[in-house]
Amino acid sequence: MYLAVFRGYKKYVTKNGPFTMYIPSPAFFYDMEVGEKIHFEIPGASVAEAENAFDDGKDSTPVTIEPELVGPLAM
Repeated sequence: MYLAVFRGYKKYVTKNGPFTMYIPSPAFFYDMEVGEKIHFEIPGASVAEAENAFDDGKDSTPVTIEPELVGPLAM
């Protein structure tokens, strides 16, 4: 990975949390549509645990996300 790309990646993960590393690439890069479901696994028992006490060595928990409503962007 190029140094500038890696720096941008680390800055994004620092701002948005390590949880973003587990979201499938198409959902991460292209967003999701209302009603679209994505399935992935996170380390730990819950999303909150995965974000607060990031430990990649913990047992994985399956997660499903489905947006129900999309509103205007907050500026």
